[in-house]
Amino acid sequence: MSQQPKKHNLETFTSNITVNGTGKEPIEVAGVPDQFHEAIHFENVLFMKAKPTKIDFLKDSSFKNVKFISTANPWVITNSTGLKFEGDTTATSVSTNAAEGPKWTGDSSLQAINVKDVSATLSWTRAADNTAVASYLIYNGENPIASVKGQQTSYNVERLSPALNYQFKVEAVDGTGNRSDNGPITTFTTSGTKDIVSPDVPTGDDSLTLSDVTGSLGGTWAKLQWKGATDLYGIKKYEIFANGEKVGETAGNELSFTVKKLNPDTAYNFKIKVLDETGNESSYPQVLSVKTNEAFDHSAPKWPEESIITVKAITQTSVKLSWPNAYDDKKVMGYRIYQDGKPVNEKVTFTPINTESTASGTEYRIQGLAPNTTYVFKIEAGDAAGKWSGFGPSIKVTTKGPNKN
Repeated sequence: MSQQPKKHNLETFTSNITVNGTGKEPIEVAGVPDQFHEAIHFENVLFMKAKPTKIDFLKDSSFKNVKFISTANPWVITNSTGLKFEGDTTATSVSTNAAEGPKWTGDSSLQAINVKDVSATLSWTRAADNTAVASYLIYNGENPIASVKGQQTSYNVERLSPALNYQFKVEAVDGTGNRSDNGPITTFTTSGTKDIVSPDVPTGDDSLTLSDVTGSLGGTWAKLQWKGATDLYGIKKYEIFANGEKVGETAGNELSFTVKKLNPDTAYNFKIKVLDETGNESSYPQVLSVKTNEAFDHSAPKWPEESIITVKAITQTSVKLSWPNAYDDKKVMGYRIYQDGKPVNEKVTFTPINTESTASGTEYRIQGLAPNTTYVFKIEAGDAAGKWSGFGPSIKVTTKGPNKN
């Protein structure tokens, strides 16, 4: 009962089963930060002598009458939110914690004190939780910049810019991943003189490149990486451009970005612009020029309706065949000719995925046949990806008999 990293758009139900022992976790959900599993529901499930669960990055899901027998501490839950435990479901402190997230009271507050040119101290009232607040997330605008332990109620923000308006927010997180979404907010203006100096950008051919990871370039995407710029008061964000058009941006501490929705087999020039908190900007001098891969080959070649093989010449030992062009979403690269179900050239092995063929064109002379003998010939079409039509036109041909004196 494992779920791989994939976002669920439809609800998934598992119900009315009994599992007696298992070598793996009886419920395993393995998501990633930006791809939660969603809407997975278990009902009337009994686990006997099972290992503890392993649930990570799951949201808006439920467990109703899910029981564990002879399993100590069956619930292991992290980075998850919106879970419900109903009916006779086995309860532990973990499931209790996961069932309810942190809350802020009506008089909750966040204050900025000791505000200076480049720093300020944030102080907030505690949030409440049915078990305990595990940590607090601090946001500068919409960007998370720090996480502190749940016992801490203050944080010193540094590397701010002088004479600039800021808005900060704090959210509470419990031990299973439930996170508040209505935390207190504060705004303030740093002292000092406004920054007018643009960031310094790196130079060199390796300042902007394709990512080192395998598959960084595809038919519709390109993953870029770059060396970080520097600024006296810190970097706010990077903007990414493809052929002069802005296609995305990252926070100032992120030095990679995947550009999506590109066109296959197309040349692109990528550039990077960097901005500091005040809005001063600089452009990287490097231009990364790439060409996306050809479009993925989605299907095997197809034949026009009523395609037939034409016999152009028949002798005692040979026959010349011709046939119409098949068509493909990419390109037809070759044709296979079968004689009585076997390749015409017995030295060649045909498989459903290799690219071996008999002919590249639409005519072929078959030799070495026996006189006055009937043969069945069939044609298949294939592309460069090794996709074959699996069917095609066929014909029955009888070679000429020996000459009578």
